[in-house]
Amino acid sequence: MLFRSGFDFSNLLFAGTAWLFSDERLNKKIDYLFIDEAGQVSLANTLAMSTSTKNIILIGDQMQLSQPIKGIHAGDSGKSSLEYLLSGYDTIPPNKGIFLNKTRRLNHKICDYISESFYDSRLKPHEITKERYVKLKSAIIHDEGISMIPMNHTNCSQKSDEEAKQINSLIKSFMGKKCKDSGTEKEREMNIEDFLVVSPFNMQVNNLYRNLPTGVKIGTIDKFQGQEAKIVFISMTSSD
Repeated sequence: MLFRSGFDFSNLLFAGTAWLFSDERLNKKIDYLFIDEAGQVSLANTLAMSTSTKNIILIGDQMQLSQPIKGIHAGDSGKSSLEYLLSGYDTIPPNKGIFLNKTRRLNHKICDYISESFYDSRLKPHEITKERYVKLKSAIIHDEGISMIPMNHTNCSQKSDEEAKQINSLIKSFMGKKCKDSGTEKEREMNIEDFLVVSPFNMQVNNLYRNLPTGVKIGTIDKFQGQEAKIVFISMTSSD
């Protein structure tokens, strides 16, 4: 973005990265700076951007993936701006900001666990989540909630053929099963796009690509943050 001499900054909306708002030509020119995904914005970048504005509003979730960092950072300098603001709280206290307590992604059987484990039991499912369902008719996976499938393998650390085989079998058996999305959409049959497979290790991700049907979404959590699917498989991989 180019700022010519005498540029009028009033009544304008700017959008950009930390580099834009660290520009000295924006010094004290902005009334409000909204930082999206503040859980991924380092404290140093926030301080650099703060020179451009009179007010900063942080939006995000410190429980999501943080900004990748390298090296050792003294004190609190390695934290994100949101982590620093919360000072050890799992959710933002009322005197510091607003906690958005409704999720439109998780039904209550998943949300209750997530809420209790990570969000001070403050996160609640929106009513719209009651409209969605899957009808798997499976003996090992529930139609709602979190299911654990014990796997019998040894000496696996970053790759497991057994888990790839099991996930492949389950996906094939669930293809064509009935499901329903939100709102006025009618019941339909599940297709390849309704499955998402996550693994902590790139080696297992590559293994899954070789062994699962074409079109299944496969990757590490970095790839899928913010996405959703009817059924999400997490391939833990490690035997221990």
